[in-house]
Amino acid sequence: MSQNEPPAWMSAAARKEWAETYARLEAAGALGDEEYESEYEEKPQRSRHADTFEKDLTTYEIVVSLYLDKTSDVSNEYLREVEEVVNNCGAPVKTYRWDVNHHKGFFEYHDQPSVPSVRIYAGGELSGESKDDVRKFKRHLTAAAVPYAHANRGPRDSSSRGSPSRESDSEEDPDMAKAAAARAQFDRVIASSDLVVVFFYRLHNKNTDIMMPAFNEAKNKCPTPAKFLQYEVDRDNDMFNHCEVDHAPHFQFYVKGKKQPDVDFRFVDEFYDAMSLHAGGGVYGEHANDLDSNPFKTPW
Repeated sequence: MSQNEPPAWMSAAARKEWAETYARLEAAGALGDEEYESEYEEKPQRSRHADTFEKDLTTYEIVVSLYLDKTSDVSNEYLREVEEVVNNCGAPVKTYRWDVNHHKGFFEYHDQPSVPSVRIYAGGELSGESKDDVRKFKRHLTAAAVPYAHANRGPRDSSSRGSPSRESDSEEDPDMAKAAAARAQFDRVIASSDLVVVFFYRLHNKNTDIMMPAFNEAKNKCPTPAKFLQYEVDRDNDMFNHCEVDHAPHFQFYVKGKKQPDVDFRFVDEFYDAMSLHAGGGVYGEHANDLDSNPFKTPW
C-alpha cells in the first residue's frame, strides 16, 4: 500500500472517509505518516461471541467453555461426556461450545486451546482446565460447583452453539451433597471466627513433613482465640476448587472472614510472620527471627 492510498481491506465508505481525512491532514501539514497509518493498520476482526462470553464470565457463577473440532469424532464423543457431567453437577452452569474452525475470530484474542479441551470459570476466574481427561474435568467441576449446588441463580437458557446448555433435573449425587455440607460448615467457621488458619497438605510429601510441625506448634502456642483446620487435599478436594488445593502444602489465613495472602511450603518463616501478625503478637518482618520475641519461631 502506498502512503496516500487507503488499505485494501477497507469498505468503500471507509476508504472514502480515509481519503478525505488523509487529504485534510496533509493540507494542514499535520500528517505524520507512521502515526496515521498505525491507526488504520489491519487488525483481526473480533468475534461478536467474545464480548458476550466475557460478559457472561461475570454474570454466571460457573461457565464451562468447550473447545472442539466439530468434524472430529473424538471431539463429538468428548462433548457428549462433558455435557453428561455438566447436567449432573447440581449447579447452574452456562456452557459455551467453541468450534475452533468456525470461531477463529474469537481465538485471535485468546490463547489457542488444545482440541478437545474444556475450561471452567467460577466467579469470573479460571478455576480448572482439562485436556482429553473427562475424569479430571468432573473433579474440577464438582469442586467449583459446591458453593452453588442447587442454587437457583443465573438465567436458564436453552442449548445452542455458543450459548448455555440446559441444566439437568437429575437426582442429587450423594458425594456432591456430602461435599456441599462440608463446604458449608467450612464457610460458617470462616464467617464466625476472628482468625482461621487452614492447612492444605499432601500425604507422603517432604514439604508436608516440614510444614505440619509448624502448624501444630502455632496451634499450641497461639495466644488469641483461633480456629485451626487441616485438609488432606487428595481426600477432601471435592470441597474446594483446584486453585485452593493445587499448590499444597500451603496455608490460608482468614481474619474476620476475609481471606489473607496464602503461604506455601517455600516460606516457613512467612508462616510464622503471618501467625505473629494475625494472632495479635505484632511481631513480624525483620523481628521474625528473634526467638525471644516471636512465640512461633522455631530454630531449624
